[in-house]
Amino acid sequence: MDKLTEPNQQAIKDAFIRCISAGSTLARDEQLLDIERGDPKIAAEVRALLAVAEAGSPIEQVFGFVADLQLAQTDASCPSASGSRNPSAALTARPGTIVGHYKLLEQIGEGGMGAVYVAEQSRPFRRRVALKIIKPGMDSQQVIARFEAERQTLAIMDHPNIAKVLDAGTTEAGLPYFVMELVKGTTITEFCDAQKLGTRQRLKLFATLCQAVQHAHQKGIIHRDIKPSNVLVEVHDVVPVPKVIDFGVAKAMGQQLTDKTLYTGFAQMVGTPLYMSPEQAGQSSVDIDTRSDVYSLGVLLYELLTGNTPFESETLRKAGQDEMRRIIREVDPLRPSVRICTLEANALSTVSDRRQVEPKKLSQQLQGELDWIVMKALEKDRNRRYESASSLAADVERFLNDEPVKACPPSTTYRLRKFVRKNRVMLAATAAVATALLIGTSVSTWQALSAIQARADSDTQRARAEASEQRARANLRKAREAVDQMLLRVSDRLTNEPQTEQLRTELLQDAMNFYGVFLQQEPSNPEVQYEAGKAYLTYGTLQGDLGQATSAEQTYRQAVEVFQGLVAQSPANLEYRKQLAECYSNLGQILSKTSARIADAQNAFQKALEIARQLSLDSPSDYRRLLAGRLNDVGVCLKTQGRTVEAEASYQEALAIERMLLDDHTIGNTLSNLGTMSLERNKFDEAESYYREALAVVEKAKQSDEQLTFRTGLRNQLAKTLSQKGDLTEAESLLRENIPFYENLVTRSPDTPIHSSDLASVYINLGKVLNDVGKTAEAEQCYRKAIAIGEQLSAVYPNALHQPLQAAARNNLAGILFTANRLTEAAEEYGKSAVAYELLAEQNDRVPDYPVKQCYAFWNLAGVLDRANQTTEAVSVLRRCAVIAEQAATTFPQHFAAKRARAVTYGNLGFLHYRLEQYEPAARALERMFEDPQFAFKEVKGFDSAFKLAISNWRIGDPDNARQWYDQAVAEIERNPPKNDDKYRQLREEAALLLGIVKESPASAADAAK
Repeated sequence: MDKLTEPNQQAIKDAFIRCISAGSTLARDEQLLDIERGDPKIAAEVRALLAVAEAGSPIEQVFGFVADLQLAQTDASCPSASGSRNPSAALTARPGTIVGHYKLLEQIGEGGMGAVYVAEQSRPFRRRVALKIIKPGMDSQQVIARFEAERQTLAIMDHPNIAKVLDAGTTEAGLPYFVMELVKGTTITEFCDAQKLGTRQRLKLFATLCQAVQHAHQKGIIHRDIKPSNVLVEVHDVVPVPKVIDFGVAKAMGQQLTDKTLYTGFAQMVGTPLYMSPEQAGQSSVDIDTRSDVYSLGVLLYELLTGNTPFESETLRKAGQDEMRRIIREVDPLRPSVRICTLEANALSTVSDRRQVEPKKLSQQLQGELDWIVMKALEKDRNRRYESASSLAADVERFLNDEPVKACPPSTTYRLRKFVRKNRVMLAATAAVATALLIGTSVSTWQALSAIQARADSDTQRARAEASEQRARANLRKAREAVDQMLLRVSDRLTNEPQTEQLRTELLQDAMNFYGVFLQQEPSNPEVQYEAGKAYLTYGTLQGDLGQATSAEQTYRQAVEVFQGLVAQSPANLEYRKQLAECYSNLGQILSKTSARIADAQNAFQKALEIARQLSLDSPSDYRRLLAGRLNDVGVCLKTQGRTVEAEASYQEALAIERMLLDDHTIGNTLSNLGTMSLERNKFDEAESYYREALAVVEKAKQSDEQLTFRTGLRNQLAKTLSQKGDLTEAESLLRENIPFYENLVTRSPDTPIHSSDLASVYINLGKVLNDVGKTAEAEQCYRKAIAIGEQLSAVYPNALHQPLQAAARNNLAGILFTANRLTEAAEEYGKSAVAYELLAEQNDRVPDYPVKQCYAFWNLAGVLDRANQTTEAVSVLRRCAVIAEQAATTFPQHFAAKRARAVTYGNLGFLHYRLEQYEPAARALERMFEDPQFAFKEVKGFDSAFKLAISNWRIGDPDNARQWYDQAVAEIERNPPKNDDKYRQLREEAALLLGIVKESPASAADAAK
């Protein structure tokens, strides 16, 4: 190889790095062509290096090859006084190699800076140490000089949780090495996972680590590369002791770490990106202080708590240098409690098992103060971080001692300021108006008071007072405009911003407070009243989205009161009447979510419909769309009450109006409502037709976030319909495509429960489809994901609509477990499902579906217990079920499913008593089954029950009743012969023999004839 000059050698390094980082073969070839056009010799050298790398050599050896070129040139021109150097000494270091006073015994680690060995020190005394040889490519003269200058500082570091730096020097090749205390332990994350330490134990260990870092900071030493592999845990007398290693080495290396170090992969990079502070990720890391280590400690705490780093390693691995830096500096990670919620079922199970906590409780453990502590340590702005490692440790100790922590969620002002910085253009116009809010409100109040005082002083000042009052009103109007611009409109723009629910709530609450002041100052001003009413509507909608149904109802009622007053003052004002209709509609929506309030909801919807009808008569071109919307509201409410004929009529009237208006969005909504009603009535072809037409209409509309959400909901319903029809392939495809959409919504708005509830629903529907096609393992995972989502929601919203989904998911999961003969697990899930439906029945005592579904869960639980040879326990379950079924049938005497549940419950109970030869309770239970003639002999099971009832009566000494039931069953068979009589023939023969109707069974007679 030709001798290279220093500039060429550096150029080769740079060119090689460009190629090896290109990402793809095609991109690498393009880089090579570009280099070749500039300097063919450099391109040839780079090709040689790439060939070494592609042959399987470690990348650091390729970099060593580059270093060899430099050393060869240096040795040729300026021979060493001690003889020729061996440039590959560091690369061939292996057990037995002598480095200074140390003999290498075994390699125990390798990273971006170099390789670490266990070594034996020979003098001045023998001991084992850790020896780290720095990789080629660094300015060893400068490194050692800097290290020597800091040796005194490092020497005075004396802390039991910091591995001491003992010695330093250079190898024969001129590569620096450092000698450190040998720590015989595992990384802190591996230790915690292997020992299955709980959250509190991990926090105690972490607090100790923070104090060690604080000690070093007090000595003027910054680590710059705190990560699990640099924090090892030894066990001394059963007590875990964390030890920070490499402390001081990073400081000694100085700027070389970020400017000149070559690395094999991003995870080995000195100043590892996964744990690197935003300021350290900047183009220049000169301005680094101890708060950079605080950030890295925050990342480590995040990992100890969740099992994951704030950013996915694969995400940073795939990102280029610039994008990686942007992510670290600008992207806010998910809170630890939210991150737990995003884990796949298997990963969540592993993480929770390693912390000895149930998966559903892990996220709850992290919510609140631990979230705040971690996120404060991870603040992008270091001025908002903990000012020191000891401050972080102190807050962790406060948490462990059940004391209030210093960390807290970012204030509304701070988050708003961040939002403004991101949206300067959008908010530029509102800045001036925001000033008007501050100035106008105070000035208007002062001027209004001055005007009143002026009128009281003298009639001669009336003109001045009136002028002053006008100015006060003008300023008050400006203040209202500022509230509208800065609070209401900014809140509206935040709707699609990720994780801003709390900020939106606070902005709207502030707006409400301002409107309260405005109404006090001008209580009779219709303009102020109108603006306040609109603000109430906006706030109520947000409260509803966040699951705050009670608060939303109160807010809507305030809006109703405001607009009722306006309509009373100005009945000819159509806008006031329209807004009042909207208020009643929103109020009805909130009330309809609680079955006990369905009558109140119907009343609100009817009032909205009456207003809309009159408006459409007064101004047909403007208000027919409003009328169609209110007709849909009424239809939904009627359907909920089981008044399907009236509901369909309402939907069809709305659809006729919308088709005339050519309003695609509202047409799609009405078609969806009709499809849902058809689906619930098992009219699957009709439902499919409605849903497909609705999808076609929606696809043509502008694809806003609202439309995309609606379209995805339609696809869910279509998939559900197709699965009912047996078209499982398309149903599975639709549902799989929808999951990422809802996952994205949940990530963007984790505090909006409807998104999580929708995601759980998709998982349940997909689970059903997968189970039907035989993919039971995948189906089980889907149900478990839905259950996990439901449990997370239940912790915050105990009375929300997600509960039926969770109960259904458990019931379906139990079915899979039962089929797989995993009886203990199946029984547990059926039991939880029954309890969930019981709670729902208590909360919604006017809905018959929940007690009926509870009965289904109890039947299944009894079946599991029976198969597990626990028939007595199964009987107890069915007795409890009978009480529920009786109550449901009494409460809902016209409800078919409730009456059927009663009959089936007694039938199942009677069968179990019969099998246990408990004939008295068997007879009583089976008689209750036949009390409703609607269910007598409807199935083959009915004949079984009749003959068992006959036998039971005979065995308890009631032959007359026994003969009556026998004759009734035989007569029914003759009238309506069942398709398959195998199941009841044996019972019929047994009953006939017992009753003396025959002397010998037909089977026995046939055998005798043979």
